[in-house]
Amino acid sequence: LEYSDFGYWAFHHTTENPTDSGFDSVFAGGYDIKKVDMNKLAQDSAIPNAPVQYNGKAYATITDAWTTGPDNSHTAFVGTANLTFNPNSGAPTETLTTNFASSGWYNMTMTGTGDNRSLAFSGTPTNNAYKFATAPAISENVTIEYFGDKPHAVATEVVGIVNLGEAAMADGNDRYIEISFGAK
Repeated sequence: LEYSDFGYWAFHHTTENPTDSGFDSVFAGGYDIKKVDMNKLAQDSAIPNAPVQYNGKAYATITDAWTTGPDNSHTAFVGTANLTFNPNSGAPTETLTTNFASSGWYNMTMTGTGDNRSLAFSGTPTNNAYKFATAPAISENVTIEYFGDKPHAVATEVVGIVNLGEAAMADGNDRYIEISFGAK
């Protein structure tokens, strides 16, 4: 990606008592000057009313929700991301598909815009600790940003974060889930 970046980072340290503590998270963002407002462009009759496809990579982090210290589990999965922006004659929709099957986790499809998004999961994790007892809903935040050379043209790349918040897992524990992606 040229104007944006995304990924996963982890910070861990050992304290005196001795416990391992730390923080794992995902990130996504880019240069404000290169942002493209795709929703505004969807209203522009000069822009073709055809879907735009972006393909790239995704990271998912799963963290135990209520534990700290050496029992606090941080797990990251690497997968692929595909996002389709459909202008729909001024009523745009986005469809994000992430595939974590090769890492041993779920695939996710999210469709919609703004606060009106649907979420579906498919596949089966290889580790029972990461199987959902109940599939999560979008509980906190979805940020999708588009970037390109010209502010009044279709974006050449996209990054985003999907926070799923806490999800009840099949092993009886709650875990916090975040996904970041980048594509062009």
